[in-house]
Amino acid sequence: MNSKQVAAEIRKSFKSSNIKASVRIDGSSTVLCEVNSGSLKAAREIAAAFEKIQRDADGNVVGGGNMFVHVVPGVELIRDFNNRVRSALFQVRLARTAPGTVPVTGCYIDGKRVEILNLTASPFGTVELYVGEGGQELSPDTIRSYHNEDAAIARAAWVLAENS
Repeated sequence: MNSKQVAAEIRKSFKSSNIKASVRIDGSSTVLCEVNSGSLKAAREIAAAFEKIQRDADGNVVGGGNMFVHVVPGVELIRDFNNRVRSALFQVRLARTAPGTVPVTGCYIDGKRVEILNLTASPFGTVELYVGEGGQELSPDTIRSYHNEDAAIARAAWVLAENS
């Protein structure tokens, strides 16, 4: 199959799986998929069936006849998670300020724990971010310092989208 045929088949598979994505051809051997809604994980599994990469004994890519398929979160998917994180953290702030409530440090989005620690900026002007599932971090770099809450929320949205 050529890249045009592969892109068409991927579009059909995404549509039947309720995945909305932009599927574009980039040259004769590469298909780019930007997922805007639906599961990124499912999209990657579908796309993997169409990828064909020939390698030599050392694992190097052999030229000719390869089909590369790249699947990444699209702008709409990132924006959706960004809005969901921002909304959930707003609810956390309300819970923290309500009289007689137990302090809440984070929230759950699609079963994944999101914490923006130190919501009031530290003396260094940073906030901490953690995104995890079942006690495990979803990305080795999710606990990081960010200059502001917007940057931390944007990173949380990216990690959640990558693991959706």
